[in-house]
Amino acid sequence: MTTFGTRKWLVLLATTTALSAVPMLPALAQAARQQAGVSGAVRGEITLSAFNASAGAIGRQVKSGEAIFLGDKIRSGASAGMQVMLLDETVFTIGPDSEIAIDEFVYDPNTGQGKVAASVTKGVFRFVTGKVAQVRPESMEIRLPTATIGVRGTFGFGEVRPDGTGFAGLGGPGPGNNSGERRGGIDVTTSLGTVAINRQGFGTLIVPGQPPVVIRLPPELVARVFAALGSAPAPAGTPGSSSTAAGGSASNQAGQGTASGITAALVAEITAEVAKQATATSTEATQTQQTSAQTTFEELRSIGSGQFHYFRQNIAMASGGTFEFALDINFSSRTVGGGGSQLTIASGGGFNASGNQSLSTQSFASGSGPASFLYSLNNEQFSGASCGGGCNGTFKLSPQNTGGTAQGMTGDLIVRNSSDTATVNTGSATAPRFSGPSSGGP
Repeated sequence: MTTFGTRKWLVLLATTTALSAVPMLPALAQAARQQAGVSGAVRGEITLSAFNASAGAIGRQVKSGEAIFLGDKIRSGASAGMQVMLLDETVFTIGPDSEIAIDEFVYDPNTGQGKVAASVTKGVFRFVTGKVAQVRPESMEIRLPTATIGVRGTFGFGEVRPDGTGFAGLGGPGPGNNSGERRGGIDVTTSLGTVAINRQGFGTLIVPGQPPVVIRLPPELVARVFAALGSAPAPAGTPGSSSTAAGGSASNQAGQGTASGITAALVAEITAEVAKQATATSTEATQTQQTSAQTTFEELRSIGSGQFHYFRQNIAMASGGTFEFALDINFSSRTVGGGGSQLTIASGGGFNASGNQSLSTQSFASGSGPASFLYSLNNEQFSGASCGGGCNGTFKLSPQNTGGTAQGMTGDLIVRNSSDTATVNTGSATAPRFSGPSSGGP
């Protein structure tokens, strides 16, 4: 009897202990999960779904100031929006009918090193980079259903629609800006290629079955998305401070604007414009081959005044990848370069190297015969597997008399491996001339 009673007591004790532990399982599971950040500026219906091994997906209303854990899936209602502020000061903002999850977050506050990865599966979004991307930009990426955004600084925005279309744009200043802001840019990759976006207000349309192409985003599209996020977009050239980029205070974030998004008509309009630009580029290249003659130094000096710039983007290179360039010319001071002048190289195809380099000022106050301006690539500015320890090479710019003196500027690019000086890529294109200094595009 005594033995049986003892055994019965032990069984009951074990059962009671097990039952008393059941309510603690969710708390223990939450304690074991990794916190990535906190919620902020919550407006409207925001539902958080966290996966719990014992209970499956759990949805609940989110309040400002709550902890956000790795893997939490956040959904917003029809008139809702919020911010997710990560511990490294990265900020994501979503608008109505949107969905985001923090997939990866590793951060060492002592060094700033880490990894940030988030998935946006639908809706409108904006991101402002924190310390992880400041230390190592390639350590942050944003995953969309049919594309990936690699981040190189400042802030960006975009939209994902139910039919699989969308867009991504750069909201902060690009490289070579004169506002003292950190250089920014994004690389958008789909199954059909990669484009580098380095200019504020530019972006790419994401359409299944179509390769990405860099375009200037229509102002009405940008305005609708930022209205849904509860703030107005900064005008071109405005420094992208973190407070402005993040949408300002919580009261500013409480705006109830909504966006109609990318309509089918707008997709068709942008697609038609891209095709139009491609046709114009092809026609220009043919005309250049037939009528172009290199401008001489004497002809450059014959133009007494005026400030212009040359700009060309998405130029295919022989071994994959693309490049773009902008070059200022000042006939009054008889100089080229400086200001917003820059060269940008992007990876693609079998070519893996990228970077940006400002094009310094050169004078044409002297010299005779065919004019050209030579720049050496700085291997500290360009890097990638195709270049080993870094890329060097040359970028030669030659003004062309296509329809008038110095109406075009041909850029001849040679990229070499700095370790063995072998040529790894080449490219050439002629950029048209536009009025005024370079300021983010044509």
